[in-house]
Amino acid sequence: MKRQALLEEFLPREAQQAYVILLLFCGVALFLSIPFEQYVSQPSITGSLQFPSAFFATYVLFMCFVGLNRGGAYARRDRRSRSLLHIVMQLFTAQLLVLPYLIFTRSAFLGHEWRIVLAALYVSLASFLAALIGVHIESRPVHRPSRHVGLKYLIVGCYFVAPLLVALVTPHVGRYVSVVSPFSAVLQLLAGPPLQVALIAFLIPTVMIWLLIGRRWERPRKVRP
Repeated sequence: MKRQALLEEFLPREAQQAYVILLLFCGVALFLSIPFEQYVSQPSITGSLQFPSAFFATYVLFMCFVGLNRGGAYARRDRRSRSLLHIVMQLFTAQLLVLPYLIFTRSAFLGHEWRIVLAALYVSLASFLAALIGVHIESRPVHRPSRHVGLKYLIVGCYFVAPLLVALVTPHVGRYVSVVSPFSAVLQLLAGPPLQVALIAFLIPTVMIWLLIGRRWERPRKVRP
């Protein structure tokens, strides 16, 4: 029974569809990152992977999708059984599932494998932030639950796209503005960014996570009679 309960925490049935979508789209993106001629000319393609920007952009996008999915499920749970550890464990499971893909991408970063680790750490932060956004949105009372779904995807979509649009009209600081977007952040981390860019990339989701946790789980003040 304990083993089954532990398995349910890491791999709950309602999360399996999100995990399958993550694996499917990341697998397709990784497959498309391999030049077609390598399939014909080489029996082994492990060393032929070009810079896998499409894979890592897909990776961060669908990890955030898993985060939104698990955050929504967390918000719908009985309050007595809630724990942020549930979200952390399920996002950790998602990272374990895509680990073979990440290992495969080592061929594009020989001598710089630490960049993959850095990108994976950032994706973990971004997906946890997406989960907290899902928790915060779906915990709010509303007459139409479908509005929750649309609102949380809209917010995360703006998180991905809005900094890129702002960077286009502010080219003098575009690199620092665009790194707010998970798309740009993960690709810049893979390219070996300056220290200040890497710090901004990690600081933004960290601060937002801290603010959301503080706002959602702050203790209510006692009202004097």
